Amino acid sequence: MSALDTMFNQTAAQISIPCSAVGTNAISLTPLVNCPALSSYNELGGYRFRAIVTSTGPVTAQYNGLGFLTVYHADGVTQVSTGDLVIGAQYILTFSQALNGGLGGFFLESPSAPVTAGNTWYQPGGRLTLQSATPVMFSTQVAPQTLYYAPYVHPFVPIYNGSNIQMYQFTSSLSDQVGLSIAMAGNVNFPANTLYDVFAFLLAGVPAIGTFQWTNTTTRNVSLGVFGGFLTNAGALTNIRYGAAGGSNQLVPVNQATFLGTFATSPTNGQGFYTFGSSASGGGAATFFLCNYYNKILQTTIVTDTGASYTYNSTTVRQARASGGNNIQFIQSDSERAIVAVYNNVSQTAASGGSSLATGIGVGVTNAFNALSHLEAATAFAVIGSASVPYQFSITGLANINAVEQTDGSVCTFDTQTTNQLMASIWL
Repeated sequence: MSALDTMFNQTAAQISIPCSAVGTNAISLTPLVNCPALSSYNELGGYRFRAIVTSTGPVTAQYNGLGFLTVYHADGVTQVSTGDLVIGAQYILTFSQALNGGLGGFFLESPSAPVTAGNTWYQPGGRLTLQSATPVMFSTQVAPQTLYYAPYVHPFVPIYNGSNIQMYQFTSSLSDQVGLSIAMAGNVNFPANTLYDVFAFLLAGVPAIGTFQWTNTTTRNVSLGVFGGFLTNAGALTNIRYGAAGGSNQLVPVNQATFLGTFATSPTNGQGFYTFGSSASGGGAATFFLCNYYNKILQTTIVTDTGASYTYNSTTVRQARASGGNNIQFIQSDSERAIVAVYNNVSQTAASGGSSLATGIGVGVTNAFNALSHLEAATAFAVIGSASVPYQFSITGLANINAVEQTDGSVCTFDTQTTNQLMASIWL
């Protein structure tokens, strides 16, 4: 019988022993009924279990009361941490005495669930938003006073802690839909008409979000770079602002702040700005002052000029109807995706041969065309024409799209159907 016990334990040392597990980050494994209970760890011995919760911090484990050891990823250096163990998935811990400087530890083998194609595990899983518990905004937010980072794809964000990259849970629980936030309304730390980059960083070991002001509306104050497969601060952030109304600041070393996106404050106060286009005489301008870098969505907006038809008789290019409402203003954190704008309009030349007009789009200007359509009367009769003027471009920083118009000096009529529309599709 003694020989059979020895053979039984020798066989067990060569397989992964099925175990039950308890604990979130400090995991205790107990061999299942009729499974061997080894009295010591053996080199490359395995212990199989199913996670009962998702890990929320650095992970250690023990088998059969033999003592807790650090659990490592395949590199033997990076400790398994937040989000690396997922509830319901099967894992194997393999002991190796060489880990942890010879003190021993476990390698974590891959979960039983396959990784789906296109998985972006090492990319941030949330979205910046101005609406609580709403990662994608589909309605106008009037003077919002709080910036949120809400869970969307998953509630984790990769952050380099100075030693290794770990996935940190940025929500208080897996059911938390609000995530992290900063109050900004009217505070001296968020002056009007100013751009900010938003980063996730560690504050006393806990994820937080902070802001870093741009030099101007086209130039960042610190450059970004790819580190470990995601964007971080390529230079030290000397005074990243966080906490209540951004009233605190922190030095964050190079690469230790994960870039999330960019926002701009209102032209009149330190509040947010996110308004969809609307219908109005002179157009109901749209303003999108928040842009995510990860998990972008395509927002489409329409500005409709419902005012009565009007005339113009100058060769000077101007904004349609000389109205600031025929405008779409927005922020872009990067130039990696194109914006598509279209101006649909109906106009009429003067009743004279050679009378002509032009309608189109001006990006960042109201006195020039980036794209236009030309209408001309060949005879002494007025010509009515509809035009659809598209324009595609990319830009980083604060930008705006304007509906613009011009004539040859003759009296031409615009918006003859009172439905001229400026439209844009923007990745935000």
